[in-house]
Amino acid sequence: MSNPIEFKITGLSELQTKLENLPKKVANRVLRVSLREAGKVVAVAMAAHAPRETGFLAEHFGVRVSIKQQDIAGGACLG
Repeated sequence: MSNPIEFKITGLSELQTKLENLPKKVANRVLRVSLREAGKVVAVAMAAHAPRETGFLAEHFGVRVSIKQQDIAGGACLG
């Protein structure tokens, strides 16, 4: 088994503050684009490591993004 990859993300509280000060429509657009791009990286990596018997699984990874309207928060779901 390979070693886990570790990374550190800084500046999230500053980003959250700046997003909260933007108009809601602009902040949602920034979140949607960012989550979709980050999700693509994960989807490509998952497809590269998927079983290759028929290739069906590797071809069907995608990214769906949803943003909750009450808060500036979001998540990307592979599927």
